[in-house]
Amino acid sequence: MSDENLLRDVYLGDTGYRLVTRATPDRDERGQTCIAYEFYKPDGTVLFSAADFRGSPLSADDSDVTLQALLRFLTLRPGDTDADYFANYTQEQMDFAEGDAEYLSLWTFSPGYAFGEKENTRVADVSTVDDLPLD
Repeated sequence: MSDENLLRDVYLGDTGYRLVTRATPDRDERGQTCIAYEFYKPDGTVLFSAADFRGSPLSADDSDVTLQALLRFLTLRPGDTDADYFANYTQEQMDFAEGDAEYLSLWTFSPGYAFGEKENTRVADVSTVDDLPLD
């Protein structure tokens, strides 16, 4: 897809992980837009790529809320859901699910974790686990 379809191109703090989302012309049976995404490892290789994500109809496709919702799926770990969810994962994806996914899942619920836009802005000043609200 071309950059004219680009919704967001963000880094997850200073971790090196990058999430890119793009608009597609596709809609599901409810009329909800389908979002394409690529999730990159710090070394620049694509870890996940598809055009099947549908955010909430209450949130804009390019919002932080939508990025957080997508990231919730990408950072699921064994034990978070049925084992069948991971049946088609590659070994590299399983290594991620059993490793860095837990830390990166912090971006899915904490407002202190910022998305750094691609334009040379990697947000490194983020909350630590000790700063997260407990309730």
